[in-house]
Amino acid sequence: MDFREGLSLAVVVVVAVVVFLAAFYVASLKPAAGKEYVVGGVRVLSEGEPRAALSAALASRELRVWIVAVNSSELVPYRQMAATEIVLGLSRLGKNVAVQGRVGGEYCVGGSATPVPCLAPDVVIQPGLADAVIILGANVTVEGSDAWMRRMAPSLRELFAWGVKDVASGSAANAGGAANG
Repeated sequence: MDFREGLSLAVVVVVAVVVFLAAFYVASLKPAAGKEYVVGGVRVLSEGEPRAALSAALASRELRVWIVAVNSSELVPYRQMAATEIVLGLSRLGKNVAVQGRVGGEYCVGGSATPVPCLAPDVVIQPGLADAVIILGANVTVEGSDAWMRRMAPSLRELFAWGVKDVASGSAANAGGAANG
């Protein structure tokens, strides 16, 4: 094998590895949630119909929201904005919502930024590439970029309020649009 053949083979191998990694990366962007919906302008990935899935996941009167930060010095204003809107939407329907910061996957902080015992979350707000609300069973994750969190915060309030309203009331179309599958 001469130098050119060896170089051609190396280029082919490198291209194949890059294509494989790109395909793996793209596949990992879509979480394992079953279907994709758009509700009130918000992309929702859910195993089932989004309103019923949200209602089931947030059935408790006492709810906890985690705002995820990579470390204690990370500023998370847009995640806080999204959390504030979500809490507003849930609170106006009688839910008692506590918010904690989850720092570096190690500990939680309360409103005074002092460490507190981590309570199991009902909603997790975290940075990521999904730009969506992901509902997998009892787990609700709001994942997106800062720009998406800022833009979608009011829509998230309406989505969460819509999700916990009495499903039997038949008012699904009144709170931000119907789901599109």
